[in-house]
Amino acid sequence: MYICLVDSLNKTMSQISCINCQSLAVSVFATLTCRELEELNAYKVSKIVKKSRIIFNEGEKAGGLYCVHEGRAKVYRTDIDGQEQIVRLAKEGDILGYRSLLGNEYYQATAQTLQECTICFIPKGHLYAMLERNVMLPLKIMEKLSHDIGFAEKRGFDFITKTSHERLAEGLILLMKSFGTTKDGYINIVLTREDLGKLMGMATETVIRALKDWESQKIISLYKKMIRIENHEELLKIANIEN
Repeated sequence: MYICLVDSLNKTMSQISCINCQSLAVSVFATLTCRELEELNAYKVSKIVKKSRIIFNEGEKAGGLYCVHEGRAKVYRTDIDGQEQIVRLAKEGDILGYRSLLGNEYYQATAQTLQECTICFIPKGHLYAMLERNVMLPLKIMEKLSHDIGFAEKRGFDFITKTSHERLAEGLILLMKSFGTTKDGYINIVLTREDLGKLMGMATETVIRALKDWESQKIISLYKKMIRIENHEELLKIANIEN
């Protein structure tokens, strides 16, 4: 179900200050002035969205921009057979739905929370007005778009040239770089084995077997759904990439 940030099953928050947002420095809004941030703060809507809830659905008209203030989310597409493929993951400071919004298109993918998240929604009209007034904001969004396109191109190339085990090993390394680690050294994002498979283009059973094999070889450690890289050098070798 499309929440549009008015879903009664989710909790509306007291307004989050854009100026004091801890994710501001890593977001596309980092170049805004204090006055512009105050304006942004006035017309955005903030919501606590429960785990596994849909933020927006593939095929719906883009009506605004979503920004992850806190939590983790996934963006996925569904093929004609109903199979999901995760195209990217989002963390604090990341924006969602921006490509479809700027292209005046329908959403090309579905966004769903992986854990309880705090999501901010900026209506289309207000965002467009800000884009017209602030020359740096479009540049930051273009930079974000360029990065995401480059990542998608690399993934497509890897699907053709790398084995499933190489993709999984490289994927774990990239997840650690992107999301960091907990105080116990585990990758700071919790994904089901099924979601790992959807992200890496692998069958769930193949993911499970590979992780168990690497655990027995002490390359990684597993605790429930959490993964800790124990032997980074060996995982790099499996991924067929240089340190």
